[in-house]
Amino acid sequence: MFILMEIHFSNKEQEEEDKGEEEEERRRCRNWKRRRRRRRRRRRRRRRRRRRRRRRRRRRRRRRRRRRRRRRRRRRRRRRRRRKG
Repeated sequence: MFILMEIHFSNKEQEEEDKGEEEEERRRCRNWKRRRRRRRRRRRRRRRRRRRRRRRRRRRRRRRRRRRRRRRRRRRRRRRRRRKG
């Protein structure tokens, strides 16, 4: 009887651990989906900006856009450093 009870409790513990692992995996999956969606949105925005810049280059207003590009590049570098840290 004692051995049977030990087996019963060990099975319960394993089930609880399995449930906890499953929940963690589900959370990780949700986070990955969210991260992928965010990354895709950011990439699309950057592509749109680049296309607009190319169109503007053909026009006479070039100096103003160059200044804006430099400022944006600096901001992006700062963000990348924060992510790495």
